[in-house]
Parts: sequence; structure tokens; C-alpha cells
Amino acid sequence: YHPGAGPTGLQGTAGVSGAGTGLVPKYATDQSANFNTDSGMMDHWVKVNSSSLVTCTLRAADFSDGQLVQFIVVGAGMLTFAMGTGISAIVTSSLTSTTNRTGAVCSVLYEAATGTIYLFGDLV
Repeated sequence: YHPGAGPTGLQGTAGVSGAGTGLVPKYATDQSANFNTDSGMMDHWVKVNSSSLVTCTLRAADFSDGQLVQFIVVGAGMLTFAMGTGISAIVTSSLTSTTNRTGAVCSVLYEAATGTIYLFGDLV
């Protein structure tokens, strides 16, 4: 018995093709004391290693629309964020500090049209 070949089934639609190479953050710098963002941090990750509170001041001049910075806290301290020149709001549900544990990770995304920073991650 040989059943033979049946009709070909319907083809599915093609998936969406990406236009870019994707965001693969690269390492930018280590920080252990209060600091300001700088343009070299954009689309990179920043390691914060301190046993105490460190404040990062976010400045609009350092960002272009849609740029992202990722932060990882590897010490026992916390990282907190402050609005710098040109930043009109930080949107985070009122949470602007990382948890005080090693490995806390957060991301900062900038929207140029409104001067808004969106902050998300391991926040308290």
C-alpha cells in the first residue's frame, strides 16, 4: 500500500523582519560615587559598586530620543536617580532607587519630545 502524495497545505504568513541589529548593551564604565550621565553611557550598561548610596543625575543633553542606559548594582549600596538639566519628569510610580542588594538592575529610557525619563527595574 502506498498512499501517494496529498495536496500541499496552506502557507503561513511571513514574520516581521527587523530593521536594525538589535540592542545588545555594551559595558561603559564603573561608578562608585555620585555621578552624572554622559553621552558615552548611552545604549550601554553601567556598573555601580559601592557600599553606600550613590546618586546618578540624569541630564537631557546626554540622551537622544529613545536611548537606553542599563545599570547594575554590584555592591551593598543603593543607586538613586535625580532629575538634571532638561529632564522634566521621571516616570516610575514614585520609585527612584534600586533595591539594596547585589545584582539589582534597572534601565533608563529617554523620550525627547517631553523630556521624560522612564525608569524601570529593581526599584524601591
